Amino acid sequence: MAFFDFDKLGETISAKSKDVAKKAKQVAEITSLNGKIGTQEDIIRRTYLEIGQKYYEQHKQDTSSEFGAECEVITEALDEIARIKSEIQLLKNCKVCPKCGAEVSYDAIFCSSCGSQFEIVNEEDGTEEAANETAEEKPEFVEAEVVEEENLEKPSSETQE
Repeated sequence: MAFFDFDKLGETISAKSKDVAKKAKQVAEITSLNGKIGTQEDIIRRTYLEIGQKYYEQHKQDTSSEFGAECEVITEALDEIARIKSEIQLLKNCKVCPKCGAEVSYDAIFCSSCGSQFEIVNEEDGTEEAANETAEEKPEFVEAEVVEEENLEKPSSETQE
């Protein structure tokens, strides 16, 4: 006489294992589907933001529109951001190139990234004028570049010989 029915125990373990496997598969599928829902919700959020930004760009001057007050809040926040960025630039003693957006020294006449020429503000009367190079300065700059290129070419030709 056996106190324990090992065959029945084996069947029970097997059935429970199948149930666990089925539940694990179900949880994995639900997790995958929830991930897909999250992706679609992100797409919707980004699209809402794009719609809002496009609406703002088209109606930012129209304060009488349905969202005029909200557009004013955005405009004021953007103005404050610009003011704070200018303050940071003063502290860093730099300015931003209007052409490429690179930060350069406040005293720079040309952008070190794109070569754009900056306007010089005359501190006496507040007028702006383009920084002028003399004809003599420009060829020296070009000659210096040519010399550098020639120096770079010599070592590479020596290594090929």
